[in-house]
Amino acid sequence: MQGAKMSKSFGNIIPLIEGIGQFGADPLRMGILATAELLQDADFSPTLAASMRDRLERFYRFGEEVAKARNPKISKQSLALPDKWMLSRLQEHIQMATEAMDKLAVRKAIHSAMYELDQDVQWYIRRIGGRKENAQRKETVNHVLGQIIDAQVRMLAPVTPHICEELWEKMDGKGFISQAAWPTADPAKVDLKAEESEALVTATLQDTLDIIKATGIKSKKICYYTAAEWKHKAYAFATHKAGAEKKISQGNLMRELLNDPEMKKKAGQLAKFAGQITDEINKMSVEKKQRLNRIGAINEKTILGEARDFFERELNAEVHVYSEEDSRRYDPKNRAQLAKPYRPAIYIE
Repeated sequence: MQGAKMSKSFGNIIPLIEGIGQFGADPLRMGILATAELLQDADFSPTLAASMRDRLERFYRFGEEVAKARNPKISKQSLALPDKWMLSRLQEHIQMATEAMDKLAVRKAIHSAMYELDQDVQWYIRRIGGRKENAQRKETVNHVLGQIIDAQVRMLAPVTPHICEELWEKMDGKGFISQAAWPTADPAKVDLKAEESEALVTATLQDTLDIIKATGIKSKKICYYTAAEWKHKAYAFATHKAGAEKKISQGNLMRELLNDPEMKKKAGQLAKFAGQITDEINKMSVEKKQRLNRIGAINEKTILGEARDFFERELNAEVHVYSEEDSRRYDPKNRAQLAKPYRPAIYIE
């Protein structure tokens, strides 16, 4: 109990019937199961149980809202980048929770099914801006949220059976949730390109916020500059080479890149750029390099352009997206030359 041995002499024992009355059965169950795996001592805390109750109440309200509006069928063509990202992330959370439950690692399964999934859901809701869009977008968002709550209710049913049975009924589920099938990750919905594209949006927003915080600028206009095509080509070559050799040297990278006549024309710029990316790629994890090699190039200008409304909403400023190669770009400080793949240059005024 709160880090101390539970004992009558310490006066820190809560009779089960009182705990249920104070916190509710499901928050009490989760408050115990979420603190330790099955062969470890649980460290119960009334504060934690109370926070679990609040979290489960939010989960229930969210499930109720989604159950009323969920749309089971849409066309794949209606899925925007945030939708594809969310559905892809959902498959990973299902897979992680499944692997944990197969090993009876219930605490880890709860972490995947509740905490980590909730973090992604909150980002998704933030990205879509409260669904204040047209009717088709609402249907698509309702479809995505419906898939989330369907999987989440199934995964949490062993831990919080009472609240999940109620939600299951509101979702018009057949029979009891306790007898329903555990969700299965769908490989067809895993979209690594969407995940990498959304990571670009997230990182760009954070970089902008960091600049604003460091400089104290009250931004009115923000310009993003995506890297030139030749930089993307050189970067892709470097990650591919690093994936095979694990480590690359600037000299070897330059020699091989200069075999390309187009790269040879930019030898001066290429030397500087190769120096910038060599250390970065050598420090990159093998998994990250394999991921980038697998998905190929992403159109950064299109991705950031489609997220423009989101950036303007988050940053309360006018946002413009240019390519480094745009001849008519607005770039009074010549920031575009600093752009790198997956790291656009930023100008704020």
